[in-house]
Amino acid sequence: MPKILMPYTAHLHHTLRVPPVSTLFYKGDSNAHRFELNVLSKGLQADLSGCTAVYRFYRLQDSTVVSNPASIESGKVVAVLDKACYDYIGRFALTIAIQNGEDETTVFYGDGYMSGNRSDTGITGDYVVYDVETLLAKIAEIDTAIANANTAAENANAAESERVAAEEYRVGHESTRQMHENDRVAHEKTRISSETTRRNAETERAAAETARSDAETARAEAEQQRAAAEEARDAAETDRESAEQARAAAEQARQETFAGYEERIVAATPDDTTVNGRAWTSKKTVDSLCMPFEASGNPVQVYPVEGYPLGVKVSLEPVQAGSGDPSPDNIRPITGIDRIRVTRCGKNLLSIADVCDFSSWRPDIATDGKAPTDDSHRGYVLPVSPGTQYTITFDFGEEYPTYFYLVMSVGGVSSIVKYITTNTIVNRTVTFLPNDGELYYLRMNGTSNISDFGEQVRKIASLQLEIGSTATPYEPYTGSTTDIALPETVYGGTLDAETGVVTVDRGITIADGTTNKFNSGETWGLPHRSSPGIVETYWGGDITSSHFKLALFGGNKRYEFIYTSPQKMTGLFATADELNAYLAEQNAAGTPVTFVYKLATPYTIQLTPQQIAALSGVNTLYTDAGTLTVTGREDPRHTIVTLTDRIAALESAAAGV
Repeated sequence: MPKILMPYTAHLHHTLRVPPVSTLFYKGDSNAHRFELNVLSKGLQADLSGCTAVYRFYRLQDSTVVSNPASIESGKVVAVLDKACYDYIGRFALTIAIQNGEDETTVFYGDGYMSGNRSDTGITGDYVVYDVETLLAKIAEIDTAIANANTAAENANAAESERVAAEEYRVGHESTRQMHENDRVAHEKTRISSETTRRNAETERAAAETARSDAETARAEAEQQRAAAEEARDAAETDRESAEQARAAAEQARQETFAGYEERIVAATPDDTTVNGRAWTSKKTVDSLCMPFEASGNPVQVYPVEGYPLGVKVSLEPVQAGSGDPSPDNIRPITGIDRIRVTRCGKNLLSIADVCDFSSWRPDIATDGKAPTDDSHRGYVLPVSPGTQYTITFDFGEEYPTYFYLVMSVGGVSSIVKYITTNTIVNRTVTFLPNDGELYYLRMNGTSNISDFGEQVRKIASLQLEIGSTATPYEPYTGSTTDIALPETVYGGTLDAETGVVTVDRGITIADGTTNKFNSGETWGLPHRSSPGIVETYWGGDITSSHFKLALFGGNKRYEFIYTSPQKMTGLFATADELNAYLAEQNAAGTPVTFVYKLATPYTIQLTPQQIAALSGVNTLYTDAGTLTVTGREDPRHTIVTLTDRIAALESAAAGV
């Protein structure tokens, strides 16, 4: 027999409503009404997998509860009322609940009225029309109904209390669900952190393996160099013997007769334009017989074959002022690179001609933290780098300059490192070790004008600045400087001077707090496309800031922007608006908040190639940009001398055992 369909919709995250059950109910019916409940969660069909359902029919007339299972069909909760629900006339209440294990959530509550037998009542449209006999009976029952009103009210109150309890249970269940969701998010963050740690460990392992492989390669190369040096030594000895034989033969021929001497010499000279039919050049000879080398640092000292073109690569590292972690209380402005200077010289790093040039002595160097009021204490800045020990030696004539000294300056505050000359002191050798942020320069009294300056510097016979802690014999300066201008300011990359190719691998974003500012939300992000080409970064070290330490910001590669979060800004800024106000304040003060980030895809700039030829003997190279990597071919004479010294040291050590 068809059932009366009662469709309803329940929202798990809305307040439970009590709809009236207005359809006709008759005493004595059985399985006559089918309730279908469509359950939604946040506007979507709720997932009821693994759940069961139950309905409870409260007969208020005799305070009886009929409880039976409901079914779940096609994602809906279906309750068909049992025969026991139709046993008494009067008001009733109906609840439907979803069960998941020990959890139960009431999703429907309604109330209605159970009428008498079908023969007593008729239905016209939406209204119930009772017959006269039933109507008189109902009038007779009024007194009883009034007597039972209090009981019904109490039952209603009880039902309301049960509904309130059910609502409290639902709220508690929602709180538990939210707690589980928070735990899930925290677990996901922990998983990501663990994955990052694992990747870092894998990177360190790979780096260690690379270092091991490099060490093995270096050992093999050293062995090859030793063998090559030995071969070069044997070849040199053979050449020496051949030259001696040729000299003796030439001397004999000269003594025998001078006539035809030149013709015989030409005839005796081998044609070395080809060897086995193939042309050889000087560079090919060097490449074939001399071992390659590669050295990195700033400065770099190497011993290449004289005249051989050196390969010079410069890492372009932006300058960040100050020291320590950047923070709103420790601002460290970042400056890019638009010009590079590479100097190649011999052992001596100082040109006496440059030192004797009045214009080379800077009048703008601060004295004891204050700018000088006149030119009486000009300074000559020395080309030195942090972490490298230097020795400077002086040779004076019959006279020496008055009050000549070496000065170190940090943050504009100067201090005298060593008096070179005074009325009573003459120091001809000074050794010093610069640290980060220290500026070293020579200072001399009586340099206020070019005439006084000339009178002082003419007393300096020779001047030598060299790497190391031991003074060696003077050698004149033989250097040259290559100036390379960049078409744009670069904040990270490399320059290959030999090919002229600049590879740029860093970008820059300036957040001014007005046009380029952070938005609000679960994360605070700068506008899309404000950091073109940025690599995907999750709180990593690929973003350097002038005002914030590492790991406070991430990078979104897809939409090309930098972001942070309220959690990362804890203790600094409570809202994105506070952060933007700080950005605007710093921009107005002339210290804008700057971010330097890694590019996902570096790009190149083609410049004019620069050839830097090697000098004879030791070559010293240094730059004002970053770290140098110098390649070339090792001078066999230096290789032989080095190996000979090592062998002598080993033999000496063995003799002492």
